[in-house]
Amino acid sequence: TARAATVVLGSSLIASDHVTDVVRARLVERFGDAGRGFLLPDRLSKVAGRKVRTGEATPGWEIQNFAQDPPDPGSGKRLGPFGFTGSLHVSSTRGEQTTWSTDGAARARLFYLEHGGQPAVRLEARTKAGSTVLARIEAMPAVAHEQDATVEVTLPPATRELVLIAEGAGAKVFGVALERNNAGVVVDTIGVPAASAQLYVEATVEDVFVRELQQREPSLFVAMLGGNEVRSLDYRTIDAARFDAYLTTLLARAKKAAPDSACLIVSPIDSVKAIAAGEELISRAEIDTVIEVQRTVAKREGCAFFDLFAAMGGKGSLARFKDKGFLS
Repeated sequence: TARAATVVLGSSLIASDHVTDVVRARLVERFGDAGRGFLLPDRLSKVAGRKVRTGEATPGWEIQNFAQDPPDPGSGKRLGPFGFTGSLHVSSTRGEQTTWSTDGAARARLFYLEHGGQPAVRLEARTKAGSTVLARIEAMPAVAHEQDATVEVTLPPATRELVLIAEGAGAKVFGVALERNNAGVVVDTIGVPAASAQLYVEATVEDVFVRELQQREPSLFVAMLGGNEVRSLDYRTIDAARFDAYLTTLLARAKKAAPDSACLIVSPIDSVKAIAAGEELISRAEIDTVIEVQRTVAKREGCAFFDLFAAMGGKGSLARFKDKGFLS
């Protein structure tokens, strides 16, 4: 009955489930499949990424994430609060749904935001025989209240899909975790396009972040960040010391949520500038600084470090990939 869970936080590379999809497949092949793990209601970007790590949502869900532009000051609209996913899905009308393929899961846990004025929400299991209501979260009066919450349900045998249905506008959902009863590996991949260590620290609510990560009970916490920091260093919007501080704080939150978990920092892949005349790709010099900070923080904080940049060939990797037709 041993369950080994890995939670990976990252940016667009992880939102697309690239690199991590191969890691998941290898681990499951070797140790067994304990379930799909944590899944978002829908993809955060419609132009990139695959749906294997999310559900499929109807069009009326508003997708918020901590990297998007803030709303106009006069709109009265507030984003978030964000937890470890860095995102929220908000229903805009009655009847909005999101559907997850259960893939043999025996149980599910819905992560949502309980708040004043929320509509009722229900979870249904779908089998060949029809649908069964597993849980109903009641509507709440419009009072000053906001709290992250979860509800766990047991899935009937032969459940093919888990469906979340919002009975009105304003339902706020983080995602759902699907797990089997058998031993094996669960790999959660939580990626937000344009994410950085700074955003994971400054744009999330620490208590929500910690509680949500804690409930995933990770045996391994992985931070696959740094790609956006390479550009930020180039643009002078961050320096090495601040990146060190943000990455250290992020690891501290992870340790607070799961003190017995191992930790791993993974470097970014090659990051380039394009020379317009010949479209020549030149590796950004700042990637060396990012990797040095990551290596230093990993050593200081007792984490493993994997240099993905070196593994793909180091400087000039993407240019070589492009020459061989491996790049779009």
